[in-house]
Amino acid sequence: MRQRTSTLVCFLLLSVIVAAQDPSVKDFEAPKKNPKSEKEFKKSEADLLKAVLWLETTPIDTGSLKRTTMNAWVLMWMSDCPYITFSIDANISTVLFDKNADLMMVWLGGIARQCLGNNNAFDPLKANTAGVKAAINCYQLGGQINADEDLDKAIVADKEGKLEDWVKEVMK
Repeated sequence: MRQRTSTLVCFLLLSVIVAAQDPSVKDFEAPKKNPKSEKEFKKSEADLLKAVLWLETTPIDTGSLKRTTMNAWVLMWMSDCPYITFSIDANISTVLFDKNADLMMVWLGGIARQCLGNNNAFDPLKANTAGVKAAINCYQLGGQINADEDLDKAIVADKEGKLEDWVKEVMK
């Protein structure tokens, strides 16, 4: 179990590092056509991952119209995907995003990315931890972000290697 968690963490970190160096992520635009069938959703998984990475690696104040479009596309993808079921943890969304609502879509995108990297399986703790990590990454970029004590606590927990424990506590 621990090795599987380590492998998943390495996959997520590698994705962020590659995205930060990949100019195609910076220039990525949300697809104009939304997928309709399961086959189209499968084909669009790479676009979802790029959209999530764009949201995570772009400061909140950068390209607000583009961010709105990207948020809408990621939300559509997550809502309409026929083979992955997500659930939202109310405690996480209330505690972490009351001061920075724009980070909520980064969190949701992190959840989707974790599920895709885990054979489309939704594990609430793992998915929320990945989502919180994505939100932390974006929060630390600065921009039009409000200081948030709870996100700062999540950052400390992450640095101590205890983010999953912190998320578990918040989810109670």
